[in-house]
Amino acid sequence: MKITITQTDPNSSDPFAAAVQFDGGPRHPVTISDPFDAQAENELRWYFEEWLIFPFTGQVRALDAAASTRTYGETLFRQLFHGDTLLEYKMGLRDGGLAQMQLEIRGTPAFHALHWETMWDPQQGQPLAVTVPFVRANDNPPPLHLRPKPSPTLNILLMVARPRGRGDVGYRTISRPLVESLRDGKLRANVAIVRPGTYRALVDHLEASRRQHGDGYYHIIHFDLHGSLLTYEQYQQVEQVNAASQLVYKGYGQPEVAAYDGFKAFLAFNGEQEGKSDLVLDSVIADLLQSHQIPIAILNACQSGMQLGAQETSLG
Repeated sequence: MKITITQTDPNSSDPFAAAVQFDGGPRHPVTISDPFDAQAENELRWYFEEWLIFPFTGQVRALDAAASTRTYGETLFRQLFHGDTLLEYKMGLRDGGLAQMQLEIRGTPAFHALHWETMWDPQQGQPLAVTVPFVRANDNPPPLHLRPKPSPTLNILLMVARPRGRGDVGYRTISRPLVESLRDGKLRANVAIVRPGTYRALVDHLEASRRQHGDGYYHIIHFDLHGSLLTYEQYQQVEQVNAASQLVYKGYGQPEVAAYDGFKAFLAFNGEQEGKSDLVLDSVIADLLQSHQIPIAILNACQSGMQLGAQETSLG
């Protein structure tokens, strides 16, 4: 059973005018409000971005933040499924179970900023996303024409960067379970890792791949690094701290970042000097991936993958 959740009025925001649809059937109107206020959101940000670095401190706070994800998910669920929609959901659950279910989310950036993957059926012991595929659909996709090469294997490029060295999150925190899941799933996959974790190394690796295989060789690139949403003033401050010379701020192969309003997303690669980071703008990354015909990018970068309200800030 496919369940589609669509924002029906693009001008609505918190509460959102939306509709729930089951297998292409009639739309059921619903109203969705953000389950959390700014303070609760900040606790989630702390839990997912900061606590992992020092997991032996703030354990009570961390437990409360982790438990709040269920509160958030159940609140979303109850706003979507009640009355007729709850009845149809239960019928689909009876006929095919969670294994045959898929959820698709369609709407504006502000609508996508809700944490849909936390959705939790109170009758289940875990979030739906553990079993059910969640698809985020863009109603206005960019006009890209990417042509990945056919291949007997799924070719994955893993980009790992830890600018803070030993004081950072462990290198294998994400990469090890990723590789193990591919092996356990018996999927024919070829995983390459960029070393060292600099932007220069990524560019060099992709150029070498182009010479050997041509464009479109990699089907997926996984970015396992830090990221930030920064104002222009914040960006300038970070660049001055990271600069090896007060006369040269920009890293390898990157244009100067012009002044801008609001926020922009950056990925933090390892700098050329130990302990330094190299911030790379989202559009630079997008152009690089398009140039090498890589159709799928996965991010677990903290803030650069974050959707901030109605602004187009998400690198994803």
